[in-house]
Amino acid sequence: MVKWAAPKKARGEADAEGFDFSISGLTCADCAGQWERAVRELDGVKSAHLNFASGKLTVQGFIRPREVIRHAERAGYQAALVDATGKLLRGSLARPAARFWFWLLAAAFCVAAFLSRELELAWPQWLAAFLPPIITLEKALYAGAVFYAGYYPLKSALYGLWRRKPDANFVAVIVTAGALILGEWRDGALLITLFSLRELLLAESWERVRAVLRRMWRHFPERVTRIEEGRGQSGERGDQAGDRHDAGGREQSAGQDDVIAQREASAHGEQTAQPGQAGEPGEAGRGVDVPLHDVRPGDVLAVAPGERVGADGFVVQGVSLVEETPLSGAEAHVLKREGDRVFAGSAAGEGELYVRVEKAAEESALASALRQLEAAQGTPFNGLRWAARFSRVLSFLTILLAVVVAVVPPLVLGKAIAPWFYTGLVLLFLSLPCALAASLPAVVMSGVTAASQLGFLVTNASAFERLARAQVIAFDQSGAFTRERLKVMEIYPLQGWSRHEVLAVAAGVAWGLDDPIGEALVQAAIEAGTGMVTAEDAEHVEGGAVEATVDEKRYAVGSVPAMERRGTALTPVLPILNTLEREGRLVALVAEGSEPIAVVALAETIKDASARALRRLERVPGVQSLVMLTDESEVVAAIKAVELQVDDVRVTPRPEDRVEVIKEFQRQGKKVAVVGDCARDRAALVAADVGIALGSLDAVERLGKADALMVGDDLSKLPAGIALARRVIRAARRALWIAIGIKAAALALVGASHLTLWQAAVADLLAAFAVLWQSLRLLGKIRIPAMRGGAR
Repeated sequence: MVKWAAPKKARGEADAEGFDFSISGLTCADCAGQWERAVRELDGVKSAHLNFASGKLTVQGFIRPREVIRHAERAGYQAALVDATGKLLRGSLARPAARFWFWLLAAAFCVAAFLSRELELAWPQWLAAFLPPIITLEKALYAGAVFYAGYYPLKSALYGLWRRKPDANFVAVIVTAGALILGEWRDGALLITLFSLRELLLAESWERVRAVLRRMWRHFPERVTRIEEGRGQSGERGDQAGDRHDAGGREQSAGQDDVIAQREASAHGEQTAQPGQAGEPGEAGRGVDVPLHDVRPGDVLAVAPGERVGADGFVVQGVSLVEETPLSGAEAHVLKREGDRVFAGSAAGEGELYVRVEKAAEESALASALRQLEAAQGTPFNGLRWAARFSRVLSFLTILLAVVVAVVPPLVLGKAIAPWFYTGLVLLFLSLPCALAASLPAVVMSGVTAASQLGFLVTNASAFERLARAQVIAFDQSGAFTRERLKVMEIYPLQGWSRHEVLAVAAGVAWGLDDPIGEALVQAAIEAGTGMVTAEDAEHVEGGAVEATVDEKRYAVGSVPAMERRGTALTPVLPILNTLEREGRLVALVAEGSEPIAVVALAETIKDASARALRRLERVPGVQSLVMLTDESEVVAAIKAVELQVDDVRVTPRPEDRVEVIKEFQRQGKKVAVVGDCARDRAALVAADVGIALGSLDAVERLGKADALMVGDDLSKLPAGIALARRVIRAARRALWIAIGIKAAALALVGASHLTLWQAAVADLLAAFAVLWQSLRLLGKIRIPAMRGGAR
């Protein structure tokens, strides 16, 4: 996490400063790992961690950010300093146009050299007289191709050699040089040109993948309107101290440079001022336009219609329909009013909101979720660990074979040097592990990112592998299936009362009962068309009941315990209550004075989306059974199981009972996925092969050992998440075997002496893009909601 500038003591007493950088141009995990180790060796760096998948570099130490940026440029990468909400503070992630033009010139030189040979072109006579016969037009053109195509690989190779960390660029340069020494100008030029093309396109393709995550960070607004000295009214926002424009209308950006200067100075132990409130306080109740990083807990922000909330907090004034799209899996519009909680990244609708900040932006639920997503992208599949080991072993054996082939036949067997040395160069180039090493990371990264757009946040990439193999889906606690609303199932009136009369009285009295029972009675009266009596002098009874006067008579409606506390006699309705209790029904009483006049049986309603989700799950290949774990009575559980059509229902009153059920399935050799609440069902989530927690976006901070979080309580995301997991596994396997197959075919052709250097470069290029194609197919499924008011 980025720390903002704070007063420092002397340099030797100051703590190391933390900086976050976004890195572009990374194409190979092994090469990136070598550069990461080089960053750690820089003077003043205490620690450095590079997440290759997300391109995020975190550096701790006494070093200026500009030094890291220059260090990245020398290695052929681009680096940009970012804050804790992903905003660029310094540097650029734009790929340099010069690299593309250098490759284009190299390709043009190769084409010209080929044509000069086919058309038997030569130097003009006046120029040929000044040139040695060995320098032909074809060689000169291939030399031009080598210069332009090899400029950036040579730059990176020299950097790696200087840092004693040679990488793929070093190998490509060595092989190209060897080909030129042997006089194979065409092969050398084509090899380095194809290698440069691969690096250029891989970098662009990887950046397209990483750009998806970077766009998610843009849900944070760059600047917000903070209310100084109280809450202001709409229309008084930021026209004085918050004005960010000069006389010529040009936008000012003073805040960022000040923060960078303060942080750089603090990294070197210099005294800096603690950043406080941005700008001078405005008039009482006026809005001041400030950078988001200046917002602190307790501040009040004004969020105009269409703007995004900058930090987590609570509404203190205003009403608006808020669009909660970031990482929710769907566009969710929720009405927010005073006292309701709002998350950073949410967009206000027509109304204006005033939000009291609970957490700084970098500590918000959205920021925590995005950091979790970045961390998950850097975790491998179990198969990836095997692939990485296999890649390293294959690379080492191929290099060893290249040395043996190039040295042993000429020196031991007296064979000609040139053919065997050429074959050794081909093997040396094929030893590059980049295509094989990049196969699964690209697929994993795309899969994790695509899952987040479904509202499915995973804590580690191996969760995909385990979720794809799940055979039993267990739902811990049936609350995942039902609504919070109740439904009136039956009314049992006592003598002298009809069902319609009871319903009209109960609905009229319960109109003031703000709980599920009251809502269910009112809804039942509306649906039945009975109408509602006019009740007066409503009075709430502790425990969930309400009394009111109807035609000078006192009536009451509420739960059985609450009605018993108010003195309602239960003896006349005990037989009905006992019967309903055995059936597991929820019960309410309607009473006139202290005498009951009716018993109302209620039940939770099943969510339509839950039932549809279970039907879709049944059709997912590999899913054998759906199990409901509940602490309700056997009768209620059986009724819900019939309505939901689940395969099995287990009554588990205690957490250890649920764990035992899960272990029972595991002893049968089945993989179990459990869906439940991240706090209440923690034991079951941990015991399962893969635990999927249900909760709001801020629950990502409380996940513990759960493997994934489904944002919200909509089970319709589950079939899509499992289908995606299976698709990721299939894509990863295809990518791995394609890369291995192309490498094996190329090595077999070398053994048959049918593979040239430029053909080896083509094979390497095909392997890299056959792998990357799998990840781009997954990435093509991602749909990021359009941002409204994301940056001001």
